[in-house]
Amino acid sequence: MKRAAYLVPLALALLPLSARADIYKYKNKSGAIIYTDNLGQLPPEAREFYNKQREEREEKRRQLEKAIGRDELERRETEAKRAEIEREKLEEAERARRLQAIDAQLKVWQAKDRERESSKSKWQMRMKNARDKLEKMLADFKKASEEYNSIAIKASFTLLPGEAEAMENAKKQMDALEGEIDKAILEVEVTIPEEARKAGIPPGWIR
Repeated sequence: MKRAAYLVPLALALLPLSARADIYKYKNKSGAIIYTDNLGQLPPEAREFYNKQREEREEKRRQLEKAIGRDELERRETEAKRAEIEREKLEEAERARRLQAIDAQLKVWQAKDRERESSKSKWQMRMKNARDKLEKMLADFKKASEEYNSIAIKASFTLLPGEAEAMENAKKQMDALEGEIDKAILEVEVTIPEEARKAGIPPGWIR
């Protein structure tokens, strides 16, 4: 009973991979699938199963040879081998075609990745330049403001020669910078983020 219970799953699982390839498959006692080309490595039940299959094929071949003759049998076997080779060629061609299609798709994605990275760099550089420009103008405005305030707090009769003119120039510089700073702030906080959004650029790229 124990032997029969073991042979039933073998009969279902131990099928040859092809009539041409002598590769044997069986389950060991732990249930693991084993492949081998050595019939002697198989457990007795599995070896008996494959030997019986081989004997049945050989008997069918003898009966067929007896019915149609050796020449006709060899002709049919040769044609079958040729047909098998042709099928293998077609399968290989199909595999090559599919691999080619996959490679082509991968190239498309790689090109998109390169384009994406290039676009990312351009947007990041644009934002960096805008911020650097804003920071410089803010620094210039601060310097001009400090210069103006340091003179403005003095009484007019205490001003040294040239300080009144320096204060006036600082005021003019502050007035000019104010408009430019407002534009730069708009560029950094509104214009670039809005244009990036319309272009489908992730916000994280320009933060």
